[in-house]
Amino acid sequence: MTLRILSIADDLGFAGQSALEIPLLSSHSQPLEGFTASIQIPSDRLTVVDVTVSGTPTESNGAEFVELNSGTDFVTANVVLDAVGPFAGQTIPSGTEVGVMRMIFSVALGVTDGETREISFVNGLGSPAVDNTVRINGVDQIPTTVNGTITFASQPTFIRGDCNGDDLVGIADAISGLLWLFAGGLAPDCEKSCDTNDDGAVQIVDMINLLSFLFVANQQPPA
Repeated sequence: MTLRILSIADDLGFAGQSALEIPLLSSHSQPLEGFTASIQIPSDRLTVVDVTVSGTPTESNGAEFVELNSGTDFVTANVVLDAVGPFAGQTIPSGTEVGVMRMIFSVALGVTDGETREISFVNGLGSPAVDNTVRINGVDQIPTTVNGTITFASQPTFIRGDCNGDDLVGIADAISGLLWLFAGGLAPDCEKSCDTNDDGAVQIVDMINLLSFLFVANQQPPA
């Protein structure tokens, strides 16, 4: 049985968030030669900022035809990996939940904690109208589609001490914080996560506190 599923993962969006990234996922047991997607967006809560295949296997496997469109309440895609002769047989290798496209949204300010909206596969959106298909063995096939649910919150949550944003607290966080403070390193996505003593500022003392917690016995964890 050939696996062919287009899906959107559930995610969490925060009020006023400027870049909520949601991937279009493909699960396919045979090489994927192309796909079309027609996706409805809850425009009362999300605004399309960008739609791209940059940084995905679609790009890295050399897709030759990529047409991405969006409107107030929809995103459509038409992608063919090997579209121009001489044909070299480019495909996206078989895999599960392969991120073949990236959708980036901003989130409305007036969301209520715990409310939800669906990002849904709906055939016939856009102009010209696009349906949801995958191309396998030279044939456009109808995939199973799985909608994604976005749960909204008024304030983001974070792990204090998780300065590099990987959902763990370790020495890499102290290194990341020190590089940011003193060596031109990347700023954290959430500055509060680096404020380990919760005094409202990020300074070297926060990195010292974090290292003490990690390597000195009986030290208190970040606030």
